[in-house]
Amino acid sequence: MYSLLARLRSAYTACGILSLFALSATLHVYRVLPALRNLHGRIVVGNVLAVLVTTLGLVLLYNARPQREGECFPISQFVSITGCRTE
Repeated sequence: MYSLLARLRSAYTACGILSLFALSATLHVYRVLPALRNLHGRIVVGNVLAVLVTTLGLVLLYNARPQREGECFPISQFVSITGCRTE
């Protein structure tokens, strides 16, 4: 059972990191190309930033190994607050 959980953690972490790279590339393209700096581009950039920050928080939270009780609470609150922006 532990082996399955370790594999799932590794898979979720790898997918999260891949997602962060793809979101970063999208953000870079929308910030660099002048044709995409219109209202539509600004909306996309805002949404990409929100999803990027939320994904980063989820990857950190999923891989957190707290030493004391309550150490994950600030990260979970961060994910909760940024997650509200993506809905």
